Amino acid sequence: MERSPKRFNEVVAMNELRLLCSLFLFVFLVFACPKYASSAEIEGLGPFKLAKTTISIMKQLEKELKTKCTIATTFEQQVQSYNKKLVLSLGAALVVSQCSNVKELTIREYYIGEFKVDSLSLTFLNDILFSTAIPKGVWN
Repeated sequence: MERSPKRFNEVVAMNELRLLCSLFLFVFLVFACPKYASSAEIEGLGPFKLAKTTISIMKQLEKELKTKCTIATTFEQQVQSYNKKLVLSLGAALVVSQCSNVKELTIREYYIGEFKVDSLSLTFLNDILFSTAIPKGVWN
């Protein structure tokens, strides 16, 4: 029976050590990690900066990609323009929203540095970029 209190004390000591480690980890996460996270804020993707880039970037993309932007106002037009390099979807052609102040610019193939991105979607609210999307598995 003498081993029982000793084993109990060992378990209590181990639990206290776990609690102390958990407390240390919590304090570290609360005070240290936000400093590192805030220094690595993401503004956007390549030249496309969230809350800064406007829909006027479409003209620059037309020059860069040497193509004219196709405008789709219906879902059928959007489907028909699937093979176009640059498509601006408005109104009923939008998958994300049917609001009149939302526009989606899709770039079928775009290079960001040395990476090729297929089907990059830029969503604008009141002509200002608020979302970028790349379908899963299209980084090359």
